Amino acid sequence: MSQIERKSKKWYEYKILWLFVGAWIIGVMLSKNRPSTSVESNVNVADIPPGNYSSDNGDAKPDNWSYNENIDRMTSAPKKTAQTVSTNTLDFDFPYNGGTSFTLLVRNAGNGNDVILSCSKCQFIHSFTDTNLLKVRFDENKAESFPFEMSTDHSSDLVFIGSESKFLKKLKKANHLIIGAEFYQEGVRYIDFDVSNFKWEQ
Repeated sequence: MSQIERKSKKWYEYKILWLFVGAWIIGVMLSKNRPSTSVESNVNVADIPPGNYSSDNGDAKPDNWSYNENIDRMTSAPKKTAQTVSTNTLDFDFPYNGGTSFTLLVRNAGNGNDVILSCSKCQFIHSFTDTNLLKVRFDENKAESFPFEMSTDHSSDLVFIGSESKFLKKLKKANHLIIGAEFYQEGVRYIDFDVSNFKWEQ
């Protein structure tokens, strides 16, 4: 083989090699610019509000009522409760300052229904001689008066609402509830509840 033929063959081999190198470099550059096929979630778990959720319609929606059922270990009787938290908070003076929320609790421990209104920090006003009354309004209906009693241990942060059957009958049909209660050195203040979709068969 002549010297010219050997040089021509080498040049051809170098050309093939550089073509492979160039193709490899182009492939690497294209792979870097290609969009990722993985899906990143923009939802932060910490941003999801707590609560009971229903996914019947595919959308997670918080449930305004929380239900619980257990057995009384002393009587073996079933104990059922349903509760909802007020949609507003009230601001009181010291020592109850800082925002007060309220809970409406419906309870049945086998001996009838109880309807209990409690607060995170407050002092309900009650009379030992006169009938104690709360102003109650269901939806856009006319406000009514419901009697209430204090607990047997005279706790000032909760009251038992009377006329339970009447109250629960109206509660099942209502979406919005306003309760007007009198508080120590604060006068009458109003508490709002979202009571829609209340289910109670007791």
